[in-house]
Amino acid sequence: SERVAEWVDTVKGRANSRTEAGDKAVRSALTNLLDHVQGSQVYAEEAVLAEADVALKQALEGCEDDGAVELGRKLLTLLLNQRVKVAEGEVRAYQLQDEGRTKINLYEQALTHGVGAKVWHAAELLCEELSLPAWSAILEGKTVLELGAGCGLCGLYAAQKGGERGG
Repeated sequence: SERVAEWVDTVKGRANSRTEAGDKAVRSALTNLLDHVQGSQVYAEEAVLAEADVALKQALEGCEDDGAVELGRKLLTLLLNQRVKVAEGEVRAYQLQDEGRTKINLYEQALTHGVGAKVWHAAELLCEELSLPAWSAILEGKTVLELGAGCGLCGLYAAQKGGERGG
């Protein structure tokens, strides 16, 4: 993403400036990147693909701002863990907001491997809709066909709610 590149470029350009304004800009860029990587798998994957960890490690080698160095350490550790997830994928646990607080574990790959092996927020919302009582009668004994839906969360959930079989 452009934002990831912008934050990395700020660190690369100002990490060794030894001015208060430079230190502040570096800490701000590192904080933004850390917050976004922690809060969003998409940002994390983009940072890994952009090799932000390599660029940041090099940029921070001569940095004398202890605050920036500490933020950099946290970010580099996080990006190292994300690098493994991007390479291997991961099993993620989902707890739906239905009456039974249904829990489902699904294997997901990183977006770098395509969009098919992901659970999208829309799937979680559809499962919440399917949890409404009216849907049980509609699904009971029916064949459920799920198309283009990532990991198949909705089909699995529909089967749990009474669908005969999924496809």
